[in-house]
Amino acid sequence: MLKDQRRHYVVYLPEEVPFERDDFSKIHDQHWQIEQYHRAIKQVCHIEHFQVRSEQPVRNHIFAAVLAFVYLQKMQIAQEFMNCRSSDLT
Repeated sequence: MLKDQRRHYVVYLPEEVPFERDDFSKIHDQHWQIEQYHRAIKQVCHIEHFQVRSEQPVRNHIFAAVLAFVYLQKMQIAQEFMNCRSSDLT
């Protein structure tokens, strides 16, 4: 428990071997991709920085931030830049 929320962690324990090391690496890589998504959507797309308070404008802002993230991912796949950091986009 952390801040009254249940947290789950994946730990590689070679002596217990509940799954193989490759499985651990795959889970870790998937987790890292989720962390990168959260960082980008917050720091690059500014999903938390909105100036409105009513429901529809907030929904519009969230939609626009997610759309911006999708566009950035598309640009990254097209290799227009290497990483989704603010300094790399200029």
